[in-house]
Amino acid sequence: MTAQTRTKSRKKLNLWQLLIRAGLILGAIYLCYMLMGLQQQINENVRRTNEVLAQTEEANLRNVMLQETLSQVGTDEFLIRTARVQLRFAMPSDRIYIDAARN
Repeated sequence: MTAQTRTKSRKKLNLWQLLIRAGLILGAIYLCYMLMGLQQQINENVRRTNEVLAQTEEANLRNVMLQETLSQVGTDEFLIRTARVQLRFAMPSDRIYIDAARN
């Protein structure tokens, strides 16, 4: 092999090495970009999951309250409390105070 052939061979080898390195660098940049996008999606899904969990917890609390109310419906205590609070009834032995300053 002559010196000229070796130089051409080295230039081709250097060119291939450069192309391979550039490809690896571009691949690494692309992977980083994709990972950042996936992380954003993960964060969004975590936020949605937390919202749904909070809504579920609220619904469970409301269900417990409704079950307690439902178990009390029809009892004398429930009827008396409903009459006092919602209908503003009073028992005959109750003292009723009227606020004169209130319009």
